[in-house]
Amino acid sequence: MPKSACTPLLMPVADCAAVSFFDPVQRVVAIAHAGWRGVAGKIATKMIAVMQDTFDCNPHDILVGISPHLGKDDLQVRDDVVALYQQSFGEQARLFFTPHLDGSFLLDMNAALLLQLEECGIRQDHREVAGITTARTDLFYSHRVEKGKTGRFAGLIVLRRREKL
Repeated sequence: MPKSACTPLLMPVADCAAVSFFDPVQRVVAIAHAGWRGVAGKIATKMIAVMQDTFDCNPHDILVGISPHLGKDDLQVRDDVVALYQQSFGEQARLFFTPHLDGSFLLDMNAALLLQLEECGIRQDHREVAGITTARTDLFYSHRVEKGKTGRFAGLIVLRRREKL
């Protein structure tokens, strides 16, 4: 295949999610790095808006995949992160946090990402979630679990150009 035959996009991550987007109608791909800051900043919502504004994508057509990332039982955060999510999501932020015994909270980034996709009009049957935590260091690298001494894995999405008949 010649170099111009495909467009690959790669996103290295360790505990954050690589969120892949594909619009099969407009033939557009995108990928976003979704860590706790990006999710709080509504990165998925922003990516879909860019796809709409730049490529005339319809959210109803977009397929979204969420890679492995720290799970709801693994991402421990403090009050400042809770406050940031409250600013972004208002009352809905309470859905993403579980109090931890030491006064911290466990953050469910996946729930926040899925809410963004739902609010943008991404159909439920167009959302695919890996559903496995990167805290499983037998399978993945984890910056938090391995105390910063780790590698990375990557999300990859490729758009193959259509052959002319």
